[in-house]
Amino acid sequence: MPKPRYNTPVPSLVTGRVVVQSPGKTSGVSGVSVSDGYSVVKTDSRGTYSLKPDPRAVFINVTRPAGYDVQGNWYQPLAQEVNFELQSSSEDENEFVFIHVTDTHVSSNPRSLQGLIRFVREVNGLTPPPRFVVNSGDLLNLHKALLGTPGQGHAAFRNYVGIMNHLSIPHYNVAGDHTDSCYRLDEFPRGDPRCAKPLYWEYLGPNFFSFEYGKIHFVSVDYGYHLGQRKLKVNGRLLDYPTLQVQPMHIKWLQQDLQQRSPGTFGVTTSEHDLVEYCPGFHQIAEQHDVRLQLVGDDHIVTHKTSPVPYRTRGALAGCWWNPKANQLCPDLSPQGYLIYHVSGEQMDCFYKGLGQRIAIVWHRYGAPLTGQEKIQAYLVQPRSGESLEFSVNGEDWQPMQEIGKPFYRTLYSATVDTRGLPEGMMTFQVRSTATDEVRKRTLVVMNGGSPSPATRAQN
Repeated sequence: MPKPRYNTPVPSLVTGRVVVQSPGKTSGVSGVSVSDGYSVVKTDSRGTYSLKPDPRAVFINVTRPAGYDVQGNWYQPLAQEVNFELQSSSEDENEFVFIHVTDTHVSSNPRSLQGLIRFVREVNGLTPPPRFVVNSGDLLNLHKALLGTPGQGHAAFRNYVGIMNHLSIPHYNVAGDHTDSCYRLDEFPRGDPRCAKPLYWEYLGPNFFSFEYGKIHFVSVDYGYHLGQRKLKVNGRLLDYPTLQVQPMHIKWLQQDLQQRSPGTFGVTTSEHDLVEYCPGFHQIAEQHDVRLQLVGDDHIVTHKTSPVPYRTRGALAGCWWNPKANQLCPDLSPQGYLIYHVSGEQMDCFYKGLGQRIAIVWHRYGAPLTGQEKIQAYLVQPRSGESLEFSVNGEDWQPMQEIGKPFYRTLYSATVDTRGLPEGMMTFQVRSTATDEVRKRTLVVMNGGSPSPATRAQN
């Protein structure tokens, strides 16, 4: 991958061309965004551009326009001339699937690698294949206060990139506070907005960028800066923690990038956390530039918010691997996993897939009260020929569930449970595959107004 040229002076002007090759002909592509991470310009009718780079700039990158694939690298180190080549995409971009994963927390601990390895295998096995993966932060498990050594940072990045590069599709990444490292602190000390970013640059490229697919303009935003302004006492030590707020020069970049998006596209941001909270003025920016969704992470739970700017975070691929007692669960008891999106035009639908799991009970929630006759739903991801789901309320008598739909990648099933014949109190609802040994269960509460069963009374 391209590396920064740390000791090369920043040119006063960068010029170049964005072209597409066809048999015997090279044509310029107009209206393509090119950026240095601080400002954004568009190519003219001949595909040419000129950009005055910020003195702090490191890379020049092109925004992938819908309908094209970038040939070679989508970013290059600063130089007086930087060119990019595109190729017309053969894929239908009106309908596609992509993956949103977050909080992979890779380190040199072998336990931290197991989930990511399994994730790559699962994604490569999906049919039809997704188009790309977005990881919205905390790729690694480095210390937020930049403790440790550069060697530890290199080892963690090598593990992450080495595994993710086995994906058969592109992956786009968000820099987060657990991804920052103490590498090159002499050149980029605290107070410099680039502090702690060089290792990310060397392995993954720019930490502010955008790309388009179909009608969506995706923007990746890094909200962590090591400015020496946030000191926290931890175990008796006063440590420098990152300032978690997008700084003015990058707010300006974000506004320019969204303003320059292709006509007919809408915005989706990817960041470690809700930008309404961590990017001053983001609510107004989102309203002005039609940002409809934020893909976020950090909290390790399955949740979403609908206003003022909607966001969705879905668990964490890492779960809580550093605590073996967590049993591969997130803090809200969701399994470690990832989100699968289906896009059709401007419509976006999604579901959460537990890592290594093909069965999920999706209704009711944990501990939900059940009264009378209740319908409970579950789905099976990419069912095999002849495979279906069965359910049980006692772990012994299994009955077939009814197929009620086939949303993308799944078959949806429903079962009607008559709770009037069940004892009051907690009940374990189980679902299993007819073709494998996978079983999923959920604890629910029968509440018909009667007396709890002796077993339930004993538990209370």
